[in-house]
Amino acid sequence: MDAILEISLFIFIGLIMGGVFAWLMLKIGKQQIINLYLFATGILIGVVGFMLIPDALSHYSIPGLMIGTLAGLCFMMCLDEYVVKIIKRKQIHPRFVSGSLFLVLGIIFHTLPAGITIGTELTGSSWEMNSLVGTFLLHQIPEGMALFVSFLAWTDSLTPFFFAALLVALSLFLSILIGNYALAFTYKTKSITLGLAIGTLSFASVHSIYLQQVKKQRKFVHILLGVMFVLLYMMVFLEHGIR
Repeated sequence: MDAILEISLFIFIGLIMGGVFAWLMLKIGKQQIINLYLFATGILIGVVGFMLIPDALSHYSIPGLMIGTLAGLCFMMCLDEYVVKIIKRKQIHPRFVSGSLFLVLGIIFHTLPAGITIGTELTGSSWEMNSLVGTFLLHQIPEGMALFVSFLAWTDSLTPFFFAALLVALSLFLSILIGNYALAFTYKTKSITLGLAIGTLSFASVHSIYLQQVKKQRKFVHILLGVMFVLLYMMVFLEHGIR
């Protein structure tokens, strides 16, 4: 239990560090919020395209991944249809608010299969030597950047960001517990769950691009910079990418 709590705490710290880096880019680098938003979109695309999908194809069932991805996309599209209608009644930036919500959901769905896998491999103090844990901890930083910027697009308060980071850490804690105690979690089920992560995060990425197209902000160079950031991040910190 102590190891699970420590991992969850590190996930929370990683997300907060990502937010700090984004804030430094905004304040010291004098970057406009719209540019940072596009940069965060590029980070999401890089995470899905170069971390999630390649590893999923090499470790999990393709039919299960396809089912999970389609289910994730359908779920997010239905959520988009109903959530935006509800938010419009109370918020002046419904698309940006819903974009933050979809990003949080996408990251939570992304943590589920990784947390379950960590839980199944967790034995005593050996968790510290587990490469899956190490790489998963590292890539929370770029995701924290994307999360921070998505909230900054519609609110000056840091409370929603901290609450979202805490929610992601809590979801990881619960998923590790499930993986540690649920012995019947099958290979096919893991494939579908990871497919859900790909579908939800992919939707969040496309949703972010759509937001900027609506606003007539076609600065795609910042999206490319975000993708390059992920590639450089992988080259520097990760030898084999993210599982």
